[in-house]
Amino acid sequence: MLELQIIDLLWSRGGASIRQIHDTLQERRSAYTTIQTRLYRLEKKGAVRRSGKIGNAHTFEPILPLDVAVYGLLDEIMSICRGHSKAVMMQLARFGKLTRHDLTELESAINALEQEKTELS
Repeated sequence: MLELQIIDLLWSRGGASIRQIHDTLQERRSAYTTIQTRLYRLEKKGAVRRSGKIGNAHTFEPILPLDVAVYGLLDEIMSICRGHSKAVMMQLARFGKLTRHDLTELESAINALEQEKTELS
């Protein structure tokens, strides 16, 4: 997801201009205006802010912790999939982005959450 790549890039650099982001993500072959639109959407969502200028170009920096920004993007993906996490997991597995190790960690996280719920009841 392009927005996630933009946020990750901003976190790794501490900030960047649209041109710098575009040049870095050029292998995706996204148009400059696409990067600009996504960055403005992230700004509207409160994930990034304008932090300065390089010449006439604004620079942007992340303002949300990375995990919060990632959660927001994942929440959007889940709403597109109508909350069907199985569909998301199947796609991740199909494209080799989900490993058995990931599943083991996921199962441990689910068990820990269930344990917390039991203890709170």
